[in-house]
Amino acid sequence: MADQHRIVINGSYGGFCLSELALQEYNLRATRQVRSLYRDIERDDPILVQVVEELGPRANGMFAKLRVVGIPAQYTLFYTIQEYDGKESIEIKYDAYKISATKAILRDVAQTKAERITRALAVLDAPLDPWQE
Repeated sequence: MADQHRIVINGSYGGFCLSELALQEYNLRATRQVRSLYRDIERDDPILVQVVEELGPRANGMFAKLRVVGIPAQYTLFYTIQEYDGKESIEIKYDAYKISATKAILRDVAQTKAERITRALAVLDAPLDPWQE
């Protein structure tokens, strides 16, 4: 399995919120202290991910059902958290990823021009969602 980038999202309506216990546990482990149960922590913060995984349902604040989801690591810079009435999901910006990957390939002077073009075309022709068959 490819490397995963792990992110905490809320899986129920009502909004992202940490429990007091989760916030206390986070503050015990982090180098900076946060006060808010609702924000101030990046969702892919490794300490937050670890706290939510370890505490399970005890990490949930009021009306929250927190869970850790993984996306392929290559999309780390190309996702957003979508929210509807507090329930969240991950949206990957595949087109932005393809453009960035293609630029990197075309700038790779260690490859011949023909190799770069072949690799760039392979990226551009790949399905938008790599999990699609």
